[in-house]
Amino acid sequence: MDIIHQQQDHVVRALEQTFEKLKGGRELRKSKSQEFHCQARCYKNEHIPDENCGNNCSMPLARFLNLVNKEYSGVVERTNRCGVQCLDAEKDRMGSK
Repeated sequence: MDIIHQQQDHVVRALEQTFEKLKGGRELRKSKSQEFHCQARCYKNEHIPDENCGNNCSMPLARFLNLVNKEYSGVVERTNRCGVQCLDAEKDRMGSK
């Protein structure tokens, strides 16, 4: 059963590394750039309240990060369930011998 835990930990670590790369990757950089330019254009427009510039321009990036976090959490949850199923199957197999 120790091997199962090791494999599960290995998968979770790999997922975490992938998630960190995604957070620091090209899409995130592009979204941050778009947010910055949106805010710059917005603040130049004197007819738009300042608080609207920050809120409106940050929404796409916030949605992107929320989606990434949601997907990551789902994969980790499924991986954990898979690990539990493997442990249960192994216990059942060991009990039947």
